Amino acid sequence: MSVTVQIRDVSHRVRELTLNKPISLLGRGVLCDARLRGDSVSARHAKLKLYQKYAIIEDLDSLNGVFVNGNRIQGEVQVTLGDQIEFGKGGPSLQIVQGFGGTVQTGPSSGVSSTVQHSASNSQYSESENRTRKQWLFATGCGIMLCLTILLIVGAALTGYFATAVLVPGSGRLNAEDIFENYSESILLVCFRIKDHPGVIPIGTAFAIQEDGLCATNAHVVIGMKELKQELESYLAANQKIGEVEVLLISPGGTHEYQVRETYVHQAYARQEDLFSPDVGLIQVKLTDNQSMKPVSLATKRNLRRLKKGEELCYIGYPVFDARRDYNRLKKIAPRTFRGNLIRMLNYQEESTSIDDSMVVEHSMDTVGGASGSPIFDRSEQVVALLFAGMMVVNKETGQLETEQRINYGIRVDALREVIEDYRQEHQE
Repeated sequence: MSVTVQIRDVSHRVRELTLNKPISLLGRGVLCDARLRGDSVSARHAKLKLYQKYAIIEDLDSLNGVFVNGNRIQGEVQVTLGDQIEFGKGGPSLQIVQGFGGTVQTGPSSGVSSTVQHSASNSQYSESENRTRKQWLFATGCGIMLCLTILLIVGAALTGYFATAVLVPGSGRLNAEDIFENYSESILLVCFRIKDHPGVIPIGTAFAIQEDGLCATNAHVVIGMKELKQELESYLAANQKIGEVEVLLISPGGTHEYQVRETYVHQAYARQEDLFSPDVGLIQVKLTDNQSMKPVSLATKRNLRRLKKGEELCYIGYPVFDARRDYNRLKKIAPRTFRGNLIRMLNYQEESTSIDDSMVVEHSMDTVGGASGSPIFDRSEQVVALLFAGMMVVNKETGQLETEQRINYGIRVDALREVIEDYRQEHQE
């Protein structure tokens, strides 16, 4: 059983997709069978269940709801050909246009169902309808070209006036020094400290994303915090050494120490070395009544779509070159900046794909242990990804490195937005 659906985004762009699973997951998340883009869409928004003559749409407790033909549903509702399914009021919509032995004809501009035809009928647009459609497209195209021409003429005349007055996000060269100056206090060292012992044991990097102390890092850093803490406590007990182990997030120079209140990991994270997955997690730290954090700026969808090969990038983190030397005193704790370029965008299957479908950033910046979870900035000073992995090319027969050059990766900030939304929804229940 399969159906063809027509998906219309908030910009009225339309695409068609075939769904052939008995149950399809719909939403903004990377693991969804039909990915929908829009601020009103949850990571896992709804399920579409296919039957012989109809389908069932189920709202998965989404934040903004599911609307069928303008009415918000509760739980499950039966839908069929031509029904309009909205994901959040005024959000992206989905319509089943083919399946269950029938077809929906949609108009060239409105996308609203005009007729439902059963498979026994093979009627097409008449010649006059095709001619009208072509004339409409031609007239629309001419209008757009005229508008573009006027804009180009006016833009050329005003370029000199606005050149120094307007800064377009993502324009110009990346200034790593300014980014470091603006956000270094927001980048925190994730570490262990044994009570009454000098220095700390570094684990990774985190960065503030909300004033209330919510921080982002890698899922493997969050999980490592718990596992390594247990191992360290077992080691101390086995060697009859006394010392309470605590996990902290520390700002540069040890000026602020934050205790961990709770953690959260992306539900789709998979701990497999040969598999990419959303390696993102959250750490909520404890703040006093008069404390707040300066959050970094997360890249917008618009800026993410501007990313291209060769784009300048930088990250700020806490790489471990010599833990005994660099982290033996709190005042010596300092983040470092690394610069490089975007090489290509990949999906979780390591395939080169379009900007909208990619979730992994391959880059040329050097990576060192301890930098996991570092924010990767673009030239607009927004975080576009989280540093999460580096691989070295090794000869399988000799076990020797083929090259000193590592292949380095970051998880795009879309995955971080997904885990933030899941975290908020869980805390609203």
